Amino acid sequence: MKLLLALLASLLLSLPAMARVDYPLYPLGAIPEVKASGNTPNAPISLSLTGQAGYITMMSGFSCGGGGATAAGEVALTIASLKSSSGGAVTLGYPVIFQAGATTFWEVSDTFIPPLPTNGPGQTITLLLPALGAGNLYAFCKVWGFRSGFTGS
Repeated sequence: MKLLLALLASLLLSLPAMARVDYPLYPLGAIPEVKASGNTPNAPISLSLTGQAGYITMMSGFSCGGGGATAAGEVALTIASLKSSSGGAVTLGYPVIFQAGATTFWEVSDTFIPPLPTNGPGQTITLLLPALGAGNLYAFCKVWGFRSGFTGS
């Protein structure tokens, strides 16, 4: 009996360690999607998590970075076609502020827990970063998420 109690206690104490997950899990049947721009100097970057009929596209996060340009500046990074609390579409905006000079660096990123859904089945989520201006030598973005067959609210 003591052995059984000791074994049970040991098992209960190890549950938190066994249940630990270092990455978010996808729902059953989800189709993961990752898009990356590669280096895109002084040109707009447009990345899409593609919609598919009967599926809700979910955005889990994004990351963008790059160098400065000849002149310092500011642009708006946008993420379009997300579901608003009222059920329509909403566009998120993030300021990207960069300094003058090729050796400067900026980064903007966000992770969404829980992931953010599109405003309806079959819709595409699009990230857009405008060109940063003359003298910009590098800029890059990546987005990640998944498509889920669950289309409930």
